[in-house]
Amino acid sequence: MLYPSQQHTADELSAKLSSSPDTAILLKGLPGQGKSTIVNEVSSKRGVIESPLYMAEHAEAEDLPLFIVSEGRDDREIIQAMTDYRSKIASVILIERLNGTRAVDLTSKGIQVAELSLTPLLGEEIDNMINSMHPECRDEERALIQKYSLGIPLLVEKMIQSRPVDKRVAELILTGYISSISLRDLPSSHEYLSWKKLVDDFFQEHF
Repeated sequence: MLYPSQQHTADELSAKLSSSPDTAILLKGLPGQGKSTIVNEVSSKRGVIESPLYMAEHAEAEDLPLFIVSEGRDDREIIQAMTDYRSKIASVILIERLNGTRAVDLTSKGIQVAELSLTPLLGEEIDNMINSMHPECRDEERALIQKYSLGIPLLVEKMIQSRPVDKRVAELILTGYISSISLRDLPSSHEYLSWKKLVDDFFQEHF
């Protein structure tokens, strides 16, 4: 099930697949925001088969599949496949980290790119997620989850699973998440320092 803000992104993604079939669509977001969930929802509703991009060589022209590329794949492979097999590729969805460079890399090779970025869950959506997983959640716990999850479904889930939730638990989960994406999503030292400053400023302002 998608929450309304996720459904909005799924609808946008589906519309772009229909209007720009020869475009690579970058679905961008932080880990745990639901990128794969949205892609699965869209592909299943459209009745398409998800295939790895290297299978484009074997695609039949009358039944072009939808190709899904995870954030871990090498951009050189993507560019090579999209260049060599463009006539056999119906649509490509690239699951991308928030600060990735795939748009620049692909555009520089003449590949048309459309970008979509996920938004955080709204307060009401977080409440609904809490109610579905832990309807007995106390008001104090609910307030902490709202504050520290940043609207990221993975963090909401982790905090609910770690109940009883107090400020120390919520801070540990959030800082652990921030530490993990600092290395995975922001690979260069310059980007890491910028991200660390952003996080430090966030904590000083809100906590």
